Amino acid sequence: ELVIKAPYPNKQTVVGEKTFQALPYFFNISNINQLNINWEVNGAKTTNESDRPDIFDLVLSTQGEVAEGASVGIKAFAQNIANQFEFAQNYINLNLR
Repeated sequence: ELVIKAPYPNKQTVVGEKTFQALPYFFNISNINQLNINWEVNGAKTTNESDRPDIFDLVLSTQGEVAEGASVGIKAFAQNIANQFEFAQNYINLNLR
């Protein structure tokens, strides 16, 4: 199981820098770096600039592709590097206000 920690009440937030964390449960690992974690925003794969694969920082702005009143889909996919059959994913949708 994979949970995306997004501390935004009622899945609503305002523009600015947001941090998300992938919380893996029931994986046979002793260290988070034993997982390959990929992040997507609105269906597009992203590059994670964090030193930790479970942490994802995203800047939401009203300029460009995200505007107030819009929703943003965040997806995380985790796979055990040592066991390709051990994987999970989760998706959340945030609304901008």
